[in-house]
Amino acid sequence: MKARRILDIAVLFATFGGAVLAVAALKDLFDHFGSLSWIYRLMVVAGVATLLVALVALFAWFAMNAISASARAVETSYVIGTVRTDQLEAYHGLCRSILGEGVASLEKLRQWHGKNPDTVWAVYRQRSRGLRHKIEMVGFFSVFPVTKQASELLFKNQLKGTELGPQHIVSRGRTPAATYIGAVGAKGFRAKERTLGALMGYVTSPARKTLLLFTRPVTKDGLRLAWQQGFEPVQKLSPASSDEEGETIFVRRMPA
Repeated sequence: MKARRILDIAVLFATFGGAVLAVAALKDLFDHFGSLSWIYRLMVVAGVATLLVALVALFAWFAMNAISASARAVETSYVIGTVRTDQLEAYHGLCRSILGEGVASLEKLRQWHGKNPDTVWAVYRQRSRGLRHKIEMVGFFSVFPVTKQASELLFKNQLKGTELGPQHIVSRGRTPAATYIGAVGAKGFRAKERTLGALMGYVTSPARKTLLLFTRPVTKDGLRLAWQQGFEPVQKLSPASSDEEGETIFVRRMPA
């Protein structure tokens, strides 16, 4: 039964019960006709019973409205985690849709993931409405714990992120010489906030922190963000430069 119908019933019963009790309140009139006193008692009982039904119906209406509002409300949360092997294709598609064709190939992505699964991270948006749940990948970032040789090449601007191979990446559990920040992107302002926060949380975590952070901005937003986060080009470049082709590696020296 719809909530509106229940409310109509509550109003009807309340009106009827109130009217009956109002008439029954004229007790003197019934006392005047002694033989009609039973009608008075009946009207009192009927009026009280009808008002009780109206109260129950009103409570039911409030309950149904509350349940309906809860079902309509959408709860949104974000979860950060590494990407499984079976999610790599979807991850690669999201990277291409945001950053364009210049991202590393799917095959290269699989090589990185095979060497160290902790290199590829995603931000998932969870939306819940009642008992229905939807999970969508809305952000991503890649971080590479690299070897000493790779760190030296990056410092000389002789190695790009897309050129990193398994030989440049240390395995899970090994200590890297530096960290290279690869592709970063997200759909929507809130997802961008969460993605950047997760990335910075990763690179500053005591368990993963290295003294050198490298990256190669390939967009104007990425270049602006690199300057804001304290990165400097390994080759001299003024903050006004566009570096549109993304040919310059940037480095940030982290405190010990």
